[in-house]
Amino acid sequence: MVQVLITDIVDGVCYINAVWPSPKFSKIWGILYFVSAVPIPLGTFAVTYSHIYRVVQKSRIAVESSREAENRAGENAPDESKQNRNLSKGEKRGH
Repeated sequence: MVQVLITDIVDGVCYINAVWPSPKFSKIWGILYFVSAVPIPLGTFAVTYSHIYRVVQKSRIAVESSREAENRAGENAPDESKQNRNLSKGEKRGH
């Protein structure tokens, strides 16, 4: 029988300890506990945030390419601001 994480009172102080049938099982439990407490959460964090980073990069690239396309389309369009400036100087359009 294995009792895990039981409390024990020694000299009036409460301790949390584990009673194992052999030191080998105690060592295995310690390793499994460490792996589940440290590397697994860190690995999950790394995988999750690397995925978020890739999604943000793809989004940024898409936004930049759409801005470049808008700029190229704007360069080919007639210069309406120049026409508007001429109208403000008193010139009449189409006459």
